[in-house]
Amino acid sequence: MTFEVVFSHFFAHGYVLVPGVISEVMLARLREEASNLVEEARAGLVSETRIYDDLPHFLGGRNIAGIEDPLVLLPELKRWIEGEDLIAHVQAITKRQDLNIDFTRLHCNSRIKYRGFWHRDGDVDEGSVVAVLYLRDEKGFRLLPKGLSPSQRSDSTSRGRHLFGEVPGQVVFEASAGDLLLFQAELWHRGHSTSPRLHLHAKLTPAAPGRSIGESSGRQSGRLSAAPRNQSFLVAAKGSVGRGLQLVRYLLPGKNHSSVFQRD
Repeated sequence: MTFEVVFSHFFAHGYVLVPGVISEVMLARLREEASNLVEEARAGLVSETRIYDDLPHFLGGRNIAGIEDPLVLLPELKRWIEGEDLIAHVQAITKRQDLNIDFTRLHCNSRIKYRGFWHRDGDVDEGSVVAVLYLRDEKGFRLLPKGLSPSQRSDSTSRGRHLFGEVPGQVVFEASAGDLLLFQAELWHRGHSTSPRLHLHAKLTPAAPGRSIGESSGRQSGRLSAAPRNQSFLVAAKGSVGRGLQLVRYLLPGKNHSSVFQRD
């Protein structure tokens, strides 16, 4: 895939998947480092973690779905990003020189099988880009190219609504470890995983240069939020009865919610 092809695809559709940006040797080192961090998080040794509301805590350890600002805790990955100059790489592909890393999260669920809500990571006029660096093979992530919306409401106020289901025109990705996915932050997308996932999710925003890689801007809470509570689950998981019902529901496969036995 030539540079012009990469840029043309990104410009036309708002996203592009760039294969093999990490060598096999380096990939093995980065995956081991990230996996060790996930195990520490499950043991309660990492404070800034995320567990989606519709994922129950069971099967031993914490069901960690994300680790906030992971580059602070992943020096090998941080050195690779700095050495490979990922920012410059993204700037070249997007032909945007004003982009800098503003937020990072390590998505790392393994015990669960997850289907998220359609959402956006940025507003239409924000000009931000999302970079997803895959540390293992993954498939199932859904994204809507430019001009498509999961509902008739396509403006920025739709972001964060509880929108489920398959959408005509959606792109379903099958990425290999070492691939890099770039997409405009205002595009609708949906997490979807029926197998373990491990990838770095970074948001690059038009911002003044100078912030250190891995350093949070302090603005991420309003820009990249956890999947909202699954409103189709009518009983809140409070108390032993609620937790029991949540567990039963999680064991039942269904197309519009997360489940340990979720079908592809």
